[in-house]
Amino acid sequence: MFELINLLETVYRTISTDLEAWFEQFPQGQAWNVFSDYCIGDPNKSNDTFAFAIVLNHDTQSNIEEYIAAVAPSDIKGSRSSSQGLIEYLRCPVVFSVSYLVDKKSKLLRDYMTDDNIRGALQDMREVVAQMASMIPEKVDCYRAVDRRLASFQTEMKRRSPNSNLARQILLCAAFASIVCRHLAVKKKPRFIRWISDRDAMFDKHEITRWPVDMETKGDADFFVFIELDLRTMAPTFYVLTNAQARATFRDYIGGGNCYPGEVRKLIRPNDFSALLPPLEAVRSEFR
Repeated sequence: MFELINLLETVYRTISTDLEAWFEQFPQGQAWNVFSDYCIGDPNKSNDTFAFAIVLNHDTQSNIEEYIAAVAPSDIKGSRSSSQGLIEYLRCPVVFSVSYLVDKKSKLLRDYMTDDNIRGALQDMREVVAQMASMIPEKVDCYRAVDRRLASFQTEMKRRSPNSNLARQILLCAAFASIVCRHLAVKKKPRFIRWISDRDAMFDKHEITRWPVDMETKGDADFFVFIELDLRTMAPTFYVLTNAQARATFRDYIGGGNCYPGEVRKLIRPNDFSALLPPLEAVRSEFR
């Protein structure tokens, strides 16, 4: 694994000069996001692609999520074109994009990553994590969680027929991300780095990224009911909005309008159905 990272770092030098020139405009100690996405195994493309966007934490997480959900409501790999809003965001001064192209003929660098190489790399990484946990005891819970994931990976690789192709995908992605994050850590001494492993991971606690609403046809409704499903427990959460509340959280974008969960949660208590109850005076009049 370490030999692989050395190889990748040699390739990375070709863009590091441009990246460092871009870094100059930002002070040290800022917070950063690293967003990544991938296009692997597409028969219509000659390369597998691992793309990373290094983004200054220029706004709140909820605002960044809202904007990306608006301009990229679905995975762009399945689209013929990207929205102009997403293109403009990726070209704005707080974003630097890096893409790694891996020739498909290499089978995800199969010659560099045999199953034995992967097994050895996992053991090496677990030893590094154990050392970090010993050196930084206040972060021990974090390192234990990392070690559990690596142990699970090891178990999969011990199977009689492990998914070697998927294992190489995971390790390549992790290696690419480690180089980007280390460069950030060394050059900018960030307050923190948040790696979002793919577009959907930004929203994966709750699959919902937006609630589509057509105000032209539904704008006269008295109430709007939105449902959010927690993918970890499959437990539903209900949000009941009056017409005024729905309009307050509504955003009208080209291609359709949406109410965004982040805005709804700020305004509405979950599982509160009191808005559907008749006024107390109306109930009293029924019993007079």
